[in-house]
Amino acid sequence: MAGRDVATAMVFLDDVTAGNGALQIVPGSHRAGPAPRDRTEPTGLLVVAARTDVRGAVTVEAPAGPALLFPGLVVHRSGPNRTGRDRRSPLLCFQPAG
Repeated sequence: MAGRDVATAMVFLDDVTAGNGALQIVPGSHRAGPAPRDRTEPTGLLVVAARTDVRGAVTVEAPAGPALLFPGLVVHRSGPNRTGRDRRSPLLCFQPAG
């Protein structure tokens, strides 16, 4: 299975804002294929920031309730929650069997 076979649904259980670490995505970044991964990072999931084009990143702010669907190869991240409010957003990853 490859990252291009995965889709993620992020469900916003709470309001999400830039202040509480809303998701940032780089639209179209999936078209370049897998971003270079930081092999020194324990999970192997973080991209090498110096080798990843994040120009055009957008912050996805939304009220509680909606879901955001995005392909697995889209470069994305969340910032820290700098508020006293929750930012609960479960991620459901869909992938082929096996």
